[in-house]
Amino acid sequence: MSTIHVVALIAATLAVTALALRLALRVVLRLPADYLEGGKPPPLFELHGALGKASRPLQRVLGLALLAVGILLSLPGVPGPGVALIVCGLILAEIPGTHRLTRRVLRRKRLRDSVNRLRARFGEPPLSER
Repeated sequence: MSTIHVVALIAATLAVTALALRLALRVVLRLPADYLEGGKPPPLFELHGALGKASRPLQRVLGLALLAVGILLSLPGVPGPGVALIVCGLILAEIPGTHRLTRRVLRRKRLRDSVNRLRARFGEPPLSER
């Protein structure tokens, strides 16, 4: 593998990682405070007019794409933030059962505490659990 290929691979990995982290942050900040109690997340982006009606299906397609890329990046030897993309993809895709699965994962104390610290840093209320 030539030096150009290595540099391109490193640049692509850093770009995907930055994009995934930014998207994960946006998803975590957009979750309603009652998400763990059964609240549904709002659309990641809100559009008006004809595009507004298509925002939920577009969000689901984006979620499925993120899920696929996350699974690919989770393979051994493939660098990148696979787990973060899988979680974001599950939240966005709204596949039956994923809402319950993500709530179960976010109920873990250490992860919930980390998410709540991040939300507090950006002025969002913590995720509350009954």
